[in-house]
Amino acid sequence: MDIQIERIINLEYPMFDSVQNMDGRASCQDDFTTFKIMRESQFCVWDEKTLATYEQDLVDAEAKGINLVAEKYGYMMMETDPEGFQAIADQLQPVDPEKLALIEPIIEIHRQWYEQLAGLFPRLIGNGRAISQTEVRSPGETSVLTYLRGELLSYSLTTLQNYSRMVQQYKDSGTNMVREVLSETARRYGYATLEAAEKSIQ
Repeated sequence: MDIQIERIINLEYPMFDSVQNMDGRASCQDDFTTFKIMRESQFCVWDEKTLATYEQDLVDAEAKGINLVAEKYGYMMMETDPEGFQAIADQLQPVDPEKLALIEPIIEIHRQWYEQLAGLFPRLIGNGRAISQTEVRSPGETSVLTYLRGELLSYSLTTLQNYSRMVQQYKDSGTNMVREVLSETARRYGYATLEAAEKSIQ
């Protein structure tokens, strides 16, 4: 594993581990192996500039006693539990309007990428989170786009600007960044290709 990515994961996991859920500790918080696979698969398709500023975000947050992972889940509640979000909003860093302006175009590109993949790998994509919040199957479920929005809101403006440029570069090159992440995830679970992972799902 890339040393920088390893540092990022080692900064993130203690934050993830210490998140206080309203319904008690989640079982996934005790599963470092899955956490590592999912985060490593994501970060290995990022460019060096975005990795560097996100690592600095984590270092700065740790120094200030801010849990960026908890904030990410808090921001998700704007869509999954608006009433609950109002109860914790004052505990989160205020949402920067400049961030929101950057985030929505990123979300739209990811929506297109996910929908493209849903057509190619219906079982693989259908087996995971719903793509958008309007498609969730049960109350309180978090869609991939809601999850993404929450994560993006936790980034600093500099990291978000770098992430936005990176996403645009992927789009301009005709490369589906989400497919790259899923391919890396499938490989770490022992599948040579996404096609092989798709065939394994009954």
